[in-house]
Amino acid sequence: LTALRVTMSDNVGVVRDAEGLTRALVLMERLEQVARGALPILAARLIAGAALERRESRGGHYRSDYPNTNAGARHTRLHRDPAVAVAAE
Repeated sequence: LTALRVTMSDNVGVVRDAEGLTRALVLMERLEQVARGALPILAARLIAGAALERRESRGGHYRSDYPNTNAGARHTRLHRDPAVAVAAE
């Protein structure tokens, strides 16, 4: 899991961008093929995937390619269901 820690630190840290997040997700996919079902890899993929989908900066989640805050995304709720829906208020 050293490779996972390094890629999270290098690509999914405080300052991130689409290129680094995508690079991290590709590496995580490779790691998952070797260590199927490893929960740290799953958690890292969820974090990186959510960060890639968020096209704004907010609090400690700074996207260098999207430095501004999107007021419309202030109240976002995730609902866990079979369809994994995302709803915004």
